[in-house]
Amino acid sequence: MYRLASDGFRNYTGIFGRVQFENGETSQELTLRQINNIGGLIVLEKVLENGDFFQVGPHSTDPISLAYIKHLVEETGNSYESTLKANDDKVAVVVDEVVTTDSPVASKGNSLFSIEQLEAVADKSGIVGLRELSDPYGIKARSVSEIINALLEITV
Repeated sequence: MYRLASDGFRNYTGIFGRVQFENGETSQELTLRQINNIGGLIVLEKVLENGDFFQVGPHSTDPISLAYIKHLVEETGNSYESTLKANDDKVAVVVDEVVTTDSPVASKGNSLFSIEQLEAVADKSGIVGLRELSDPYGIKARSVSEIINALLEITV
């Protein structure tokens, strides 16, 4: 279990960095990237089954925390850089599932995505899938329609 330990976040309920927290705690296992992202912004603690805890994140210099992060890297075989690549591969899978290889190649000046393709991503994965698709293009939007409209403006 992980918990948010910064003032103002101890009782937070909602999504933070694509992780669902309830009263400042999550039972979800976090990836190294999630630990670095959340732990880089606020104090994030790993809570052990016996109740002991320690801070995790890029700012933590506690030997226990460093040993835990090293264990995560060894257990998954992933470094932070390979975690980033794995996330890029997930985006490619989402696109590949929707953008079929037999679809016509867009000519210069045409939109990279069709409205049908983007709606299919939205139907299958919701706003999370659209955000994974739009992140490489630097698109930051608050709604499904804003993300779709921004993606439609990308041309080849």
